[in-house]
Amino acid sequence: MDGPIGVCKYSKENLLKLFQGDAKTASKEMITKKTHFEYFNEYLKSNDMGAKTIVVENNYIDRDFLEDFSAYYVRCFTNYNRTCSRLHFFSNQFLQDEFDAFLEKYDPKFEKILKANYLGFIVLKPLPQTIVGRTCLKTYSEKTKPEDKRVFPIGRDNEVNLCGINLTVKSLAFQEQDSVVSACATSALWSAFHGTAKLFQHKILPPVEITKSATEHFPLEERPFPNKGLNIEQMMHAVKELDMEPLLVNVENDEYTLRNYIYSYLTYGIPIILVIDLYDINNGAEEKNSYEGRHAVVITGYRLQTGVAKSHSYGNLRLVSSNMTKFYVHDDQIGPFAKMKLYAKKIKIKNGDKETVETTALDTEWKFRAVPIIILIPLYHKIRIPLENILAIVDIFNSIIDDSIENIEDEMLPAEKFEWDIILTNINKLKNEILSKSGKEGNFKDILKKNMPRFIWRATALYMEKPVMDLLFDATDIEQGASFLCGVVYNRDLFSVIRLLINSHENASNHFRKHPSGKALLGWLKNWSG
Repeated sequence: MDGPIGVCKYSKENLLKLFQGDAKTASKEMITKKTHFEYFNEYLKSNDMGAKTIVVENNYIDRDFLEDFSAYYVRCFTNYNRTCSRLHFFSNQFLQDEFDAFLEKYDPKFEKILKANYLGFIVLKPLPQTIVGRTCLKTYSEKTKPEDKRVFPIGRDNEVNLCGINLTVKSLAFQEQDSVVSACATSALWSAFHGTAKLFQHKILPPVEITKSATEHFPLEERPFPNKGLNIEQMMHAVKELDMEPLLVNVENDEYTLRNYIYSYLTYGIPIILVIDLYDINNGAEEKNSYEGRHAVVITGYRLQTGVAKSHSYGNLRLVSSNMTKFYVHDDQIGPFAKMKLYAKKIKIKNGDKETVETTALDTEWKFRAVPIIILIPLYHKIRIPLENILAIVDIFNSIIDDSIENIEDEMLPAEKFEWDIILTNINKLKNEILSKSGKEGNFKDILKKNMPRFIWRATALYMEKPVMDLLFDATDIEQGASFLCGVVYNRDLFSVIRLLINSHENASNHFRKHPSGKALLGWLKNWSG
C-alpha cells in the first residue's frame, strides 16, 4: 500500500497482502505456510475482536528491530530495509477518505470512536521469514460462559500514537522468534520482561541484548549469533541481569503444582515462562510418539470455572486454582494468547507415561502434544518466600479445622469445607480493596493503619464462595522467619467458630511446632478481639 498511511477494509485477503508488503523476500507461499498468519486472522475476526478496518503505517521505525538491525542485519551483504510497517486494527469501519478528512479537520467525536474501537497493532519486519515483530493486541474478553471466566492479569497499557491520535491497548507485547538474533527462549524472556518492567521498574531489553546478556558468561558450543537457543541456566542469568531473581519449579507430571503456581503468581501480573517438551503424535501407535524438541512459551492468562473447587490440590486443601481448565500463552511459533488446555491424555514414551497439555497447534497439521517440564518465574529480588511455604502453613491450619469438625457434633459448625484463594499481592492493592469494604463488612481501621511490607502473600478462606478471613504473610521475609503478619476478618460469625475450634484443639501447637509462623498465627487467634 503506497503512501505513509493507508486505510483498508479488514479481510483475510487484505491481511495477506499487507503481510507480504513490498519486501523482496516474503512470499505468499512462505506466509500462508506458517501458523502465524492463520492464527492472526482467526484471532482478529473472532467475536471478541471483530476487526473491521486496518490502518497501515509505512516506514515505521521500531526500536527493537532497529537494535537487532544495527547488531546484525546492517552488516549483511544483502541490503535489508531498516524500517518496518505497522498495522493498526479497529472494530469500527471507516474509509481512507474519512480518515484523511479527520486529519484535515479535527473531529473529537471521530477521535473518540477510534479510541473506543482500537484493537492494537502488529509490526511487520522486512525479513525473509520471521516477519512478525512487536505485537500488542487486545486480549480475549474476560466474559465467557456463566460458569467460566477468563483472566489476563499481565496486561499493561501500551500507548500508541497514530498521526497525532493517542491510542491505548492493554496487552503484553509479543513477537515471532527471529532465529538470527534470538530463539524461542529469548522471545519468551522478551515478552515476560515487558510485563515485569512495569511491576518491578527495570529497563526493557531488545531481543539481541537479551541474547547477549544470557550468553555472556557461558561457554558456548555454538556462536551466539545466529542463535540456536538458550538453556535454562542462560535464561536464569538473563533474569538476574535485570536485578530480578529466577524462581525455578519442576512441574513435570504434576498438574496441581502447575495450576497453583500459575494462579498464585500470575494473578499478581507476573508473566511465567513455561518450558515444554514437544512430542509428535502422528506416528500411529502411542509408543511411537517421537520427541521433537524443547520449547519455551510465556503464560499470560487462565480460564477458571466458577463454583466450589471439586478437587484437592495440596494436602487436604481445596484451592481455587484447582478450577483452572485452560491457560493462555504467548507462543512465538503460533501467536499471542494461544490456548493450552489442562489436561490432555497422557502419552506413552520410552520413560513412561507423561501428562500433556493440548495446544492451539493441535487444530493444524502439527499434531503435537506438550509436556510441561519447568516453570521459570522472574521475581523482584525482595520476594523471597515461595508459594510452597504458604501452602504448607495454610494446610496445617485447615487440617486442624477439618479435624475439629470431624470430632465435634454441633449444628453451628460449617457444613462444607473451606476453599482457599492464595495469591501474591502488594500492600497498596490489598489496602485499597480492604478500604472499599470498610463500614460495609467491618471495621478495618487498624489494618489500614498497620505498617506492612510491600509484597504480601494473601490466603483467603472462602465459605460457599464468600470470604471469611485473610491470613497475611510477609513475602519478603527469610524462610526461617515468622512471616505471618496478621489476619483480616470479613465474616465474624464463621470466624468465631474457626477461632473456637483451633483454640480448643489440644494438639494445635504441636501441629505448628515445625513452622516458624505457627506461634504467631496461634497468638493472633488467641488474642483477637475484633
